[in-house]
Amino acid sequence: MIDLLMCPHTAYTTLLPVCPPLVAGIFERKDTKSYSLVFAGSNGYSRKSTYVFDSLTRTWQVSGSLPQIRGDLTDGIVCGSYLHALASLTKEFLSFDIKQGIWIKRRISFPPLASYLHLTRCSGTLQLVALVDAAHIEDDRTIRIWELSQKGNEWQELGAMPADMCASLLQQWDGLHSFKCVGHGEVVYFSTYDCTTFLAFNVSLEALAMAPNYRVCGQPAMLCK
Repeated sequence: MIDLLMCPHTAYTTLLPVCPPLVAGIFERKDTKSYSLVFAGSNGYSRKSTYVFDSLTRTWQVSGSLPQIRGDLTDGIVCGSYLHALASLTKEFLSFDIKQGIWIKRRISFPPLASYLHLTRCSGTLQLVALVDAAHIEDDRTIRIWELSQKGNEWQELGAMPADMCASLLQQWDGLHSFKCVGHGEVVYFSTYDCTTFLAFNVSLEALAMAPNYRVCGQPAMLCK
């Protein structure tokens, strides 16, 4: 099978070096109306190379290799000049510097008792969303949002989801309490795993509200990053 990538603006098509990658992201350059694509890793960790596609030169370049970690990488969120990703098993925080072409293991602690970690981006800043289970008691479970500090060395809490909203969002799915979230503009959108309930958190106002149940062709809409 041949995997191709086509730019919707120029219709230019290129072969993908790896598919599917462990983590991917796109960096837009508004001044030149161009972009860079980053594809990192493939086939577990048998291939740890990072490939960068430049839309101006229409070429792929091999960049820095992924650090050795355990578990899969999740999210892949571009914020500023970095592509951020989480190692789900070890809770390691990795960032790819597009300017230097290297991966960085960030020395930053995650909030205690946090699980089901997600990264989002709102208003040009990076957020961490997680389920906090204080005493393994269902009524004490809360979903909280933190923002990465300007120095990039700590997570600063923005807010917590009320218990009733948290209960409506968390559902048993294959024995796990799972949810989805994605950032857009100033809002972090949440949904149940089956996308039947939606919530919205405004990062600037630090306000949470129910959101409409969007549907596409009669089916629940999906949250996509």
